[in-house]
Amino acid sequence: MTAPADTSGFTFAESTWRALGTYVQLTVAFGDRLPEATGRVEQLLAQVDRACSRFRDDSDLTRANSGAGAWVRV
Repeated sequence: MTAPADTSGFTFAESTWRALGTYVQLTVAFGDRLPEATGRVEQLLAQVDRACSRFRDDSDLTRANSGAGAWVRV
């Protein structure tokens, strides 16, 4: 059994929102960094959505699926 981590000195903060059809919960140990961390996560999720969404006509996944049985550049 491990001892609980020492969290003194941390100012935890969190944010929750919906993205990609589910919930996102972001927790940071330094509360003043929450806005920056949220921005970075939102950028990352936007990139995932652009590449992997089956609901976007311009996503890599949709283009790959539309070319089933053939080579598709993604």
